[in-house]
Amino acid sequence: MATNYYVYIGAKSTIESFDSTETLADVRKALTAKGLMTTTDAFLYENEATSLKTVYAPQSAEKNHPVSLATFPAVASLSEDYELIQIVSTSATSPSFLGDSPADNYFRPIPQFGVSVSLNMSDPAAKVINKDMFEPVLLESVQSSNPDAPISFSNCVIVQKGAVVSFDVSSWGAAGWGLIIDAAETTSTSICPGIFITYDNDNFGSIETTTLDRYVGNATKSGDTIQIESNASLKLGSQYNVAYSTITVKTFSLSEWTDSNGKVYSSSLQIPSSTSETLDDKGNVAPPPPSGQSDVPSNSVGSGTPVSGPKSKQTFGGISSVRPTSCPATRSSGLVDQIEIYFLVFDSKADADTVIKVLNKGTMHI
Repeated sequence: MATNYYVYIGAKSTIESFDSTETLADVRKALTAKGLMTTTDAFLYENEATSLKTVYAPQSAEKNHPVSLATFPAVASLSEDYELIQIVSTSATSPSFLGDSPADNYFRPIPQFGVSVSLNMSDPAAKVINKDMFEPVLLESVQSSNPDAPISFSNCVIVQKGAVVSFDVSSWGAAGWGLIIDAAETTSTSICPGIFITYDNDNFGSIETTTLDRYVGNATKSGDTIQIESNASLKLGSQYNVAYSTITVKTFSLSEWTDSNGKVYSSSLQIPSSTSETLDDKGNVAPPPPSGQSDVPSNSVGSGTPVSGPKSKQTFGGISSVRPTSCPATRSSGLVDQIEIYFLVFDSKADADTVIKVLNKGTMHI
């Protein structure tokens, strides 16, 4: 007896019928005949051992497994109560990718440092633009669907085109800490060449969180909000995607700072030791799994770049001096940590709804 399925080829869907006795090879043959599947496409399935979405391989083994291996539960928001079959591109030029949502929605390579990205709902102009937009999607441990065509990033943030965002950063500091947010190339000025979160004597050696809503520029004056636009709309060639879409966030510990009245606050506390590596039973660094909690079809997103948005009302207090005066290069000299984040934008609101609410319902944190 034939059963209807929602078949998602990337973010686009069709309803197809297959008998329970048919194999994945039979499904591929039928979809290929309709022009819906190519040799560079692959099925996704849930790995029973890891409960993660996994790219099915090799294709030659598809004849050994029934269609039920590659089905996912029905989604209540869809018009029909059909199970899903997901097909992703493994093309070397446009692979899909998989990744995991950070546990607390913060990229946190070590306990003393974390970065998140959210919609700016503090500035009036940003609130108008962000109305009805979804919160940014954070994915870590990102992997290409094609192991022979690796992607250029391991952490990414996906937003809707034109979203105005804020950076939420937590860091350990001795007498406080400094924050830098920069990119190899920018379409405007550096987002944050340096601001400082200062501590008094009562909270030396602690972790605090701050939110940056704007380009810093002159910290004593108003600045522009941070808006994410698609590289295509900015007419940036694909060869520039990595340089413009990758931003680096880093923090460093302050050993001393002086307020505007000349009072000095200093601490000689050292950054706590930490490790984020996972070791196997032989003491080697374990490779990341070839799968993920969520998948993002290659035809649903494009690279995005931070640009200046409308004016922000965020202001910063003034201090006289800090030590160190610039970000150190090593942990021993004061660098807490740093992380690279790649920005992506959904091609359309419909694609965003499909990827977040259907294909990854319950696994993407928004």
